[in-house]
Amino acid sequence: MDDIEVRFQSPDYALYDLLTNNECREKSITKLTSSYSKEDYDKFFHQILKILKTIECRLEWEINQIPFILKELASRNSNLFYEVVRHYLEQGDYLEINHWVVVPNLLSTLGTARAFSVLNTPEYPSKNKWLFSYYQHLPIDDIQLKDISALYDLYEESKYKYFIGDIDYLLKYESIQKGFVTDIVQIIIRRARVFPEFAHSLFSMFQPSTEINKTLNLVSLGKFNLLEEAYIALDRVKQHFIDYNGKTLSIILDNDPTFIDKYLEDKFTREVCLMHCDDNRDYSFIWLRNDYMDIMQRVTSIVFENVRDNHRYCDYYESFYNKSVNPQTDDSILNKQNNYLLKEIECKSDKNDYMQFLFSLITSFPLQRKLIFYTAFLEKNKKLDDFKNLPFESTSIDFSSSVVPMSQEKIDFYEKVTELCNSVTLLEHRKFIESKIRGMKVLIQYQEKKDFTEE
Repeated sequence: MDDIEVRFQSPDYALYDLLTNNECREKSITKLTSSYSKEDYDKFFHQILKILKTIECRLEWEINQIPFILKELASRNSNLFYEVVRHYLEQGDYLEINHWVVVPNLLSTLGTARAFSVLNTPEYPSKNKWLFSYYQHLPIDDIQLKDISALYDLYEESKYKYFIGDIDYLLKYESIQKGFVTDIVQIIIRRARVFPEFAHSLFSMFQPSTEINKTLNLVSLGKFNLLEEAYIALDRVKQHFIDYNGKTLSIILDNDPTFIDKYLEDKFTREVCLMHCDDNRDYSFIWLRNDYMDIMQRVTSIVFENVRDNHRYCDYYESFYNKSVNPQTDDSILNKQNNYLLKEIECKSDKNDYMQFLFSLITSFPLQRKLIFYTAFLEKNKKLDDFKNLPFESTSIDFSSSVVPMSQEKIDFYEKVTELCNSVTLLEHRKFIESKIRGMKVLIQYQEKKDFTEE
């Protein structure tokens, strides 16, 4: 008999075949384990462990049927269920089984006291993971003050990998001890200052579908600064996934408009050269606020100062202009953006660095919209050198377009700008723009010749 035949006739392969047979797996497992003792289950679990060490990761979920096995055992023999789970944990939770299924069965089958005894008495590496699950699933009517105290200790002492991401369950403890949620948030923030990954456990606070998000004003009552700290802490580790539409950020700004300063300063502290792509949040909500002028003054000031002081190109300011949520409000948002920028140009057209900063944004706008602001600038400032210092072309590169069409678009724009320079005072301005047009035409001729020879 060769090695392959031996392998396929081994007990391990027979069990593997049973566990991966989706059609009759549960019935077969139930039949197989119906007369098992504690020792039999122990042997069975170690056999599964042996199989798991030899298979591909993608098959692990099929093989590791321990939660179902224990659920079936709980419904049949609660005392044996108690002994089997305890013995398994005493050996170190070596299969890392899904506690989400097992713990509710422990509570419903054994009651809170015996369930806690199973999880808390043995010493094993993942003990805190199981205890977190216990407190998450503990019925509200069974919660005692000692449970609240123990949960405080878990958050103070446990490793992050055992934390629970969905913290809605904390609200049932809040109903018993007011201020409990803010205490836990405070603990997490304090630990996140040393180990930033702890902030991940605050994610559900800022998810619109969660209960804790719907009660943010209540749980933060009197300690609103905690919500601000939590927001920044989570933004540091999960900035692409937190509060996309800015709902929570808007709530914070309602209570403290200066928070936008802290929020942006923290971003620039972490990343000197912030780019548009570094922040996927839709900031359209700012333009729908009654105090949008004040908020945008703060935003503009913070971003401009950081760009100027670090002497590096940064298109991050575009994040506050080039995204939109609701087409029904787009015109309103665009009008407010235009009014804000026009006011800035009107008041500060002689501030060269600031105008370069604003027009770096404006160059990303469509042609007709761009012309509004070049017109406004020329009405307030006719100095040739200041005009020359303005950006006229976006620094963003569109790799999907060829050189000729892009260059023609630039010519179309420059020709429109020449029409703005239609007075004697602006004659030199016109010559300056016409020289740019000639340069673009030379570039087009060169590219067309190159394309032709390559064909």
